[in-house]
Amino acid sequence: FFTGRREDIFEPTRRWLDRHALLHPVVMRPRGNGRPLSAFKADYIAEELTRSGYARITLWDDDVKVVDAVNDLALPGVQAHLCTWYDKSDKLLRAART
Repeated sequence: FFTGRREDIFEPTRRWLDRHALLHPVVMRPRGNGRPLSAFKADYIAEELTRSGYARITLWDDDVKVVDAVNDLALPGVQAHLCTWYDKSDKLLRAART
């Protein structure tokens, strides 16, 4: 899991994942990192995950700016998709893209 939550709240995040029977480990935003979430996630994927040798990376995110930033990387085998199970209004999605 890749979250914008800060590392200093790892324990509540781990408990939530355990309670919902979801796997870890979790990649979290370093404490003090105030960069926009879209830049943090896109840079992490470009710098860290691509170095790991994965042939394909798929990201599902509920933030349209994150999805756009990752897709704008245009890296082979990297795709980001907007979560369809997390309902956000068209108005909210349009506002997020401006």
